[in-house]
Amino acid sequence: MSTANQKIMSRLVKIEENARKALSIPFKPQNIEKLDAIAKAMTKHSGNTTTRNMLIEDAIESYIEEAMAVLEEERIELEADDEDGFDTIVCPAKLEDKYQQAFFNEHEWRFVRVAESKIEKIKYIALYVGAPQSAISHYANVAKNGFEYDSTEKKYKIKLDGDPIQLTKPFRWDQLLR
Repeated sequence: MSTANQKIMSRLVKIEENARKALSIPFKPQNIEKLDAIAKAMTKHSGNTTTRNMLIEDAIESYIEEAMAVLEEERIELEADDEDGFDTIVCPAKLEDKYQQAFFNEHEWRFVRVAESKIEKIKYIALYVGAPQSAISHYANVAKNGFEYDSTEKKYKIKLDGDPIQLTKPFRWDQLLR
């Protein structure tokens, strides 16, 4: 299912309330009429108010996601703010046999998407283990020149500098919210 299809289906079943900024875009009158008809049909079907602005935002978000995927696939980087100050990449992990083998025995983490411009800043890799733990459990130093591009996967392998380090107390995201 395409990104646009996913957004259309989600609009049929749920209401989203996020912060917004106003933007003025001129449209052809017939496109506004079509948007209004679609919004009316979605509102009638779902029982949740859907507006033309919601539909326009969904379309723009879909376009952005598709454009980002194409740029990444073509290895075209966006201009990035160099003052972001990060040095750690957090990767989702399932600590199953093949992942444990790679991280703990072979000292690498496989197939990570990362902007080429960020690579020189990354010094650490942290593993976020999902439910039931739902926490960062391990981290490791990234080896010097530790990023190896795999053209088949179109992602990077990250080589570790030494053994991974287990946190004595895993870091849970909900700790930030307290």
